[in-house]
Amino acid sequence: MIAQQIINAVSLGGVYALLALGLAIVFSIVGLINFAHGELMTLSGYALLASLVLGFPFPVAVLVAVSCGALAAVAMERVAFRPMRGASVTSLLLTSFAVSSLLKVVFQNGISARPQAVAMPSWMTGAFSFGDFTIGVGPSISIVVSALALIALEVFLRRSVTGTAMRAAAEDFDVVRLMG
Repeated sequence: MIAQQIINAVSLGGVYALLALGLAIVFSIVGLINFAHGELMTLSGYALLASLVLGFPFPVAVLVAVSCGALAAVAMERVAFRPMRGASVTSLLLTSFAVSSLLKVVFQNGISARPQAVAMPSWMTGAFSFGDFTIGVGPSISIVVSALALIALEVFLRRSVTGTAMRAAAEDFDVVRLMG
């Protein structure tokens, strides 16, 4: 049924939109395509899995996973990218690619190359039926969280001092790129 496929596509598309926004924000401000962006998401996924295996409640495990990803991003910036400030775009891209490759090898050799299932809590495994189509609780949460995150990002970028500074830095970067 087409309505069912649209719901599934919107659910998955919201997750992809959030991942793409992360890449776009970094690129617009720093001018760097971070090839290791996906590995940060992988690290967060493994942190979620480890937290659940250790018996943490699901909301706490999600908080641990997000915190782990954020701390890893800060560490990556400090260790790999900060020393490369002022380097050529090629050097930055190679650094980003190297970090990505290194993390992939660590994940494959240190953890596993096989996918690992994350046990979802029972309240996330149900479904709602509306006429001829069914939408799962998980995809519903995905759609709502993605929409709220996109709205919050828009408000943050338009209404906060930090968001305004980020937009100004991105515009300055575009002007410098056009002039240089």
